[in-house]
Amino acid sequence: MTPPRPRRRSVPCALAAAALSGALLLGALASPARAHGGVYRGPGATIPPGGATPGSGGPTPTVGGAATGGDSWATWWGFNREPYLDLRAAVRAGGTVSRSSDFYLGSGERAPEDVRLAPPAELLHGRVVPALLAALRDEPTPDLVTAALVALARIGDAPGPPGDAGPLEPVLARYLDHPNQEVAETAALALGILQGDAQAFVLSDLLGDTAAGRERVRGESVPARTRAFAAYGLGLVAHRTDREDVRRFAVQRLVRAFQSDPGTQHDVRVACLLAMACAPLPPRGDDGPPAPDAPAPHPASSLDGQVGFALSVLFDEQQPAVVRAHAPFVLGRLAREAPVSLRARALAALVAPLQRGARYPVEVEHGCAQTLGVLADADSDPPDRAARAALRSAVSTGRLPVRHEALLALARVSSRPGSGAGSTETLRETRAYLLERLSDATTLTRPWVALALGLLERDADRHGSDASPDAVRALRTVLAEARTPDVVGGAAVALALVPDPAAAPLLLEQLEARSEDVARGHVAVALGLVGARSALDPLRDVVRGARHRPGLLRDAATGLGLLGAKDVVPELVAMLRRSESLATQAALAAALGTIGDVRSVEPLLDLLADETVTARARAFAAAALGVVGSKDRLPWSTRYAQDVNYLAPTATLHDPGSGRGVLDLF
Repeated sequence: MTPPRPRRRSVPCALAAAALSGALLLGALASPARAHGGVYRGPGATIPPGGATPGSGGPTPTVGGAATGGDSWATWWGFNREPYLDLRAAVRAGGTVSRSSDFYLGSGERAPEDVRLAPPAELLHGRVVPALLAALRDEPTPDLVTAALVALARIGDAPGPPGDAGPLEPVLARYLDHPNQEVAETAALALGILQGDAQAFVLSDLLGDTAAGRERVRGESVPARTRAFAAYGLGLVAHRTDREDVRRFAVQRLVRAFQSDPGTQHDVRVACLLAMACAPLPPRGDDGPPAPDAPAPHPASSLDGQVGFALSVLFDEQQPAVVRAHAPFVLGRLAREAPVSLRARALAALVAPLQRGARYPVEVEHGCAQTLGVLADADSDPPDRAARAALRSAVSTGRLPVRHEALLALARVSSRPGSGAGSTETLRETRAYLLERLSDATTLTRPWVALALGLLERDADRHGSDASPDAVRALRTVLAEARTPDVVGGAAVALALVPDPAAAPLLLEQLEARSEDVARGHVAVALGLVGARSALDPLRDVVRGARHRPGLLRDAATGLGLLGAKDVVPELVAMLRRSESLATQAALAAALGTIGDVRSVEPLLDLLADETVTARARAFAAAALGVVGSKDRLPWSTRYAQDVNYLAPTATLHDPGSGRGVLDLF
């Protein structure tokens, strides 16, 4: 089963995949970029002009969003949409299903066992895995290597004895010393995607640049990029494990690497922070505040220690802004289910940078506003009242990206009932506030307010409060009167989140009337979310006519996947066989992964084995097989993409210029 070790000779750079930022965000194609794993699928450029701190170590800010060049509602949607879509469940069930944006926080990411169209285990492990292993033999191109490694990790080992490392671990590990850096770092991440406890030791050695880690890569040191990818992989292992000792081990190694990292690009430190958020530990046992003179508990000792560590990073002015900006993410993941005093401590810390005159770096303020939307609720408890007040203030007086993020956070908070009194009143007040702002919002702000209102009504309905007819009517009016692609897309997604099935005719009108791919793409997804069966034929036509419009192709396929349509799979496979365009190949593979189920496996296997087509086409087939056969209900990257502070990317987290970050992988 194990392919031969790759011959140690120079190989070309790994796959130059299309930067499909528009596929998730704007529906427009960015410039071609390198990527691992076969297909770039990540959100697009996200930093508004002036939003980054000079010398912070992140990639050069790129202008790519609508309206202001980066501060687009579609940026948030691109990073956060996976749980709202829940595509895997819809595809395998044959149509739309009940969705939740919150189940990613727990362990409910495995695909349901009773779905009708999931590829059976005997097909995956009897046909697909052997085909992917065969594709790794005979020194294939780096494109095909990275695609096959990620696909194998996504499918995973066949069920075996508890604690068994499984046969795929040594296959993936053999590529850690590959002379091509992108192949080597992809192998490290793939070990994490595989998600077995045994991988924690390999990944910690790579992260820590230990003697064992250097032996793994056959070098004098472990490259910084490989260390960062190993940290992200270690977080995935810690998230999935049932063993507390594995989580403690992971946290201990992540903190050690954070504290000892001498790098100037800060990739390793950011990766360690985000990975620690995947490994919550039990609280220390009492709910009282720590004594003033008590030493800070080690992060690996308890949840209290982890929260304390994140707070220390948040307020450490010696840390660069790009690192501090991700500390709120850790607080949001770890403190949500924490004891009362620990959650209150986290809320108070997040409010401080949003106070008038505080003037923290914009990335830090943005992260705090974003995380308040995760952590606070609608009741009258003092910490939650203070959080909502801080968000209202940020909407009025904050810098532009903070204002917009605060709008979404306020909506999410106000629709989340707390344990105390006052939640119903808060919901009414915020609904009235958003409706008032929607009526007089500028073109720039209107899609943000619309999305906030859609989130409010969706979550209110999920928590037992009926969606407001006034809100639904207001959103329909915004969509009907919209003149710009940005507003059309924002209003369409907002109506779909409510959801408003009666909006299907209006959405279909927009699909036919608009010429911009960005608007039509968002409308296509919205039609799938509202379950508009009348949209099946129009969406099929869009897919067939979008061969050279990859963003629109991907979004139209998403709409069809949400509606349970499968009949375009043979056409997509034939298009992939014929295409020589890198961007189109990427979009076709993404579309096949989006709507593929057991019926798409055979044509993809045929394409993978066909040596008469380009190596890139075979690599994209491998990537699509990994998506179709994935063991998880949501993409593995959701653990890091959901509520990530996209104003503070590092090159190994998200780099729209090169497509080489972990959130840029398909």
